[in-house]
Amino acid sequence: MISIEKVFVAHYLPLTERKILLTEQLEKNNIEADWITDEPQDYNFYEFSDKLWNDKINKFDYGLNISARKLRKAELSLAYKHIKIFNKITQNHIENSLVLEDDVLLINNFSKNFNEYLHDTPKDWDFIFIGSGCDLRIPIEKRNKNKAYVKEHPASKCTDSFIISLQAANKICNSMKTITLPIDFELNYQMSFNDLKIYWWDPPIVMQGSQVNLFRSEIQ
Repeated sequence: MISIEKVFVAHYLPLTERKILLTEQLEKNNIEADWITDEPQDYNFYEFSDKLWNDKINKFDYGLNISARKLRKAELSLAYKHIKIFNKITQNHIENSLVLEDDVLLINNFSKNFNEYLHDTPKDWDFIFIGSGCDLRIPIEKRNKNKAYVKEHPASKCTDSFIISLQAANKICNSMKTITLPIDFELNYQMSFNDLKIYWWDPPIVMQGSQVNLFRSEIQ
């Protein structure tokens, strides 16, 4: 069992093998989850233009040119599920939540490590990214005995696994009326816009199955 109020999983229903594997991992750790499988009936949450894209993406230097484009159906599906989760958190006044995507792999003794990491994290966090998305890590020269590191913006590293506070969810829901970018880039913009305090856990305690070639990525 983990010391968090609620666990959500963003899940695409046709990918049954993902649910089977993750369910086994969660049960092993005595974790109950709310599986979010909603699909958009319309795309009112999505607003695209070259200007909107460039205004948001150019807020940060990502080290490469990211050309404006419309989001693919799978990207919109994933973003919609995260939006639903943020709304559920705010509507139900959930103080802290763990959000997972359905392709995650939890390390051995996940619950024990999770609780120890969370205990050692300063209490001023808005988001905590706990996984190894895109192989992003704290630079080795900056690592020490700590497990939680403040991350400057842009501060997301994929959306496969993170903890979010109620305060952060409220701010995101108020400012993110529509999205333009893929959800991880959109969150980078929104977290900076709302001046949220972001931590990364390192070493991470979650991996992406699609990143280690266990599953095929649905959004690439």
